[in-house]
Amino acid sequence: MRRKLIPVRRFPLVALGMAAFVLLYAFTSLRFVENPSTVAVIAVLFFVSGATAPSLVWHFVLVAMAAAGWLGIAWSALSLQDFYYWTLVLVSAAVLSAANVYFRRRNAGEHAPPAPAGDRFNREYLERAVEGTQDGLWYWELKGDVFHFSAAWAALLGFEKSELKTHPDEWLNRVHPGYLARLREELTSHLHGDAPQFRNEHRMRRKDGTYMWVLARATVIRDADGEPAVLAGSHSDITPLIEVEKRLLTDTFKDPLTGLANRSFLLSHLQMAVEEKSMRGKGAPLFAVVFLDLDRFKQINDTLGHHVGDELLRAVGGRLRNCARPDDVVARFGGDEFVVLLRALRDSEEAVLVAERMLKALLTPFQLGEHEILSGGSIGIALSKESFRSSDELLHFGDIAMYHSKKAGKGRVTLFRREMLEESDKQDQLKSELELAVERGQLLLHYQPSIHVATGRIVGAEALVRWRRENGEILYPDTFLPLAEKSDLIQKIGEWVLRTACAQNSAWQRAGFSPVRMSVNLSARQVQQRDLPQLVQRILEETRLGPEWLELEMTEASLMRNADSATALLRSLGDSGIRTAIDNFGIGSASLSNLRQLKCHTLKMDRGFVSEITTDPRVAALARGLITMAHHLGLSVVAEGVEQKDQFQFLSAEQCDNVQGYLIGRPVPGEELALLLRSATPVHLATVPTPTEPDANELRAMQAAVGRSAALQWAATRNARDSR
Repeated sequence: MRRKLIPVRRFPLVALGMAAFVLLYAFTSLRFVENPSTVAVIAVLFFVSGATAPSLVWHFVLVAMAAAGWLGIAWSALSLQDFYYWTLVLVSAAVLSAANVYFRRRNAGEHAPPAPAGDRFNREYLERAVEGTQDGLWYWELKGDVFHFSAAWAALLGFEKSELKTHPDEWLNRVHPGYLARLREELTSHLHGDAPQFRNEHRMRRKDGTYMWVLARATVIRDADGEPAVLAGSHSDITPLIEVEKRLLTDTFKDPLTGLANRSFLLSHLQMAVEEKSMRGKGAPLFAVVFLDLDRFKQINDTLGHHVGDELLRAVGGRLRNCARPDDVVARFGGDEFVVLLRALRDSEEAVLVAERMLKALLTPFQLGEHEILSGGSIGIALSKESFRSSDELLHFGDIAMYHSKKAGKGRVTLFRREMLEESDKQDQLKSELELAVERGQLLLHYQPSIHVATGRIVGAEALVRWRRENGEILYPDTFLPLAEKSDLIQKIGEWVLRTACAQNSAWQRAGFSPVRMSVNLSARQVQQRDLPQLVQRILEETRLGPEWLELEMTEASLMRNADSATALLRSLGDSGIRTAIDNFGIGSASLSNLRQLKCHTLKMDRGFVSEITTDPRVAALARGLITMAHHLGLSVVAEGVEQKDQFQFLSAEQCDNVQGYLIGRPVPGEELALLLRSATPVHLATVPTPTEPDANELRAMQAAVGRSAALQWAATRNARDSR
């Protein structure tokens, strides 16, 4: 490796020293002229030029002028030998001072980026490139505290360059206070050598008072002693990029419908709370997960339309946000489920108070356009003091507690307890057993008869599924069908029910019984099944049942989920000769308007509606109008849940077509219903006692005592009489 004997930055001092030595030698030389002042003045002029001339060109101009004067004076005053001598002295002084100019300028640019190779045209291109960029360039002389900036830097802030001073406060005083401390911290870190580059995003105030986002980048230039001398850098306007980033964050962490936090945002904050609890143990603050599910949302969404459902979710989100505390996270978890993370709780009572405040807020009706909607909700709470392994498990605890609220009657707040987990495990076990029951053929059908009001004859039967467990226990649909609805198991069960019911009806007809129409309920998933018409047609062919003896029952809610596909489905079934019925009619707020597009054959009046026709004049008027309207539309009406004699008499007087219920007959196995079909005798209701009061408890007690429906009791009596 080559070593520099004389450092470049010290060469000007060496050159001046050598020049001083030459002068000293010249003036003390034996070859001294009579008037050396001329030589001294010219030599001093050369050295002053070497220290002050801005460039070599100016230095050589001055040397040339001085040399011309020297020739004019010295040529005639000195001998030839003296002239050569003093000329050599002055030339040496000129060369040394020129070297001083060269190295002084080289030292000034020692740490600057190398100039681009080429001529003045390349330099012009570089200057134009700097002018063309929208970045504001600057350099800050740290020792003199002078801030130099380009015209583009001033324009970035909305100023002319002349309007701003060359002081760093023109930058720092415009930084938003919220970002100034971090900016100074990162500047100091870079100047001290802790960070190789300076880079910082902050907001700066423009001339009009608005704030813009800028990206500041800079590099420090150090002096010979390694101390920071200059900070050179730029500012870029990144406001558009920040706005895009904000939109991306909004899409990532906010629910687009309600504006609340979304599932991902909630889970991330819940995970942080769980990790803090894991690290601090009992010293961690108490927190809770509040799991809320809206009541009756599905019915509202299906009957009034999805746009009303969306408006309701937005309104609910606003009320929940108002009920929560500032540090709580309110999130839409999915569908009509909301989860609130309550942080830093004093005790469990505070969590319950916040949850009850939310329920109370939801009890106030929502005015959504022309609709006034009362929703409400059910809430489950899981506290962090519970023993749990992960955030997902804590959420599961809140979900379990919420379902307990629903089972207890909705509109409640329930704290999670360990025994609930055991019950949830039982539900999971029940679901597993149900899957096996479907495979092992443990399901069976019972049939509930319906009669023609005018003649009293049985004209139909509704197929109702039951589950006989291995221990002989009979489970009813409301116990296990909700479990099946959560999976594809409901489609397997639905297809089995349809095939079995059609086969039973076909067997009755082949046995010579009077033909009846078999009613089969379709689940919401079956209604959405694309190949349903083809499946039904295939089952009819397999069981050899005529399509006119099958009636498929669908709820209005399941049909209105997709009105267009529902209309096509009803038309396809009708064209095949299969009858369709709208089940539970009368509970939807848009039922009458939906009849125009749902082309069906039968309306089944809901049992809740029927139960009040003899006790509430308004319900009676509605029932009367509904029957009349249906007949005008060419539809037949079946009243469900007829349990009292006066209900039957009212429906008979209003010319309701068919009725079914415990007053007529309970659901029974196919063999028992065959007894009624064999007799083909009208059902007489005159002997059925009418309860003095329509009390539900008394009704259940009477049914338990009788053990059979009125129709079956009548059939057994008739058979006993015939046997005598």
